[in-house]
Amino acid sequence: MNIPDLDATTAARALARLVPGAAFGLSRAPGGPLVLDWQGPGAAPALAAIQGAALAERRATAATAAGAFAAGIRGIWVTDGKELVYEQKRREAEAWQAAVAAAVVPDLADHPFMAGRAARLGRTGDEVAAEWLGRTAFLAAIGPLIEGLYEEAVDRIAAAADIQAVEAILAALAGVAAQARTIDTTAEAAAQVGAFAAIAAAVVWP
Repeated sequence: MNIPDLDATTAARALARLVPGAAFGLSRAPGGPLVLDWQGPGAAPALAAIQGAALAERRATAATAAGAFAAGIRGIWVTDGKELVYEQKRREAEAWQAAVAAAVVPDLADHPFMAGRAARLGRTGDEVAAEWLGRTAFLAAIGPLIEGLYEEAVDRIAAAADIQAVEAILAALAGVAAQARTIDTTAEAAAQVGAFAAIAAAVVWP
């Protein structure tokens, strides 16, 4: 049986999904289609069934790939694995500013992350708190843009009519990731958010 438009890896996964434990061989002559040598058990699945299973398999792996693209884009601004540290910094900065707003003089000794940065850079607690809450606001602005792209991609992958459409969706995401890496991360926060928003708005989905 000829299996057009599929590579051997995708076809093998599709066949394993359809008939777990089946024995088969896959070969391709130069310039020719993939050829299935079915050994059983039973008759080989119909071509339409193989193509359907292949699409389901590619949708699953593509959704994972979309998550990896989104994580890579977030990684431009957020170091992977440091989410809890960022959260603790935010809490310290908010507590500091809340104390100041209540006319209470806060003590850096009660804010160890802030104390460390203030000592290293010769800054005041007010300066560190303002810096960290500014970054929190920046991430709150750019995070939904990244997540929105990811969710759009996943929804489109789930609705894709064929593997070619899935590949085109991933290519669009790859383009976003490549453009995002050109953003000047030393620029003002608003400029960075604006640059990424423009990239996201310009995506042409298949």
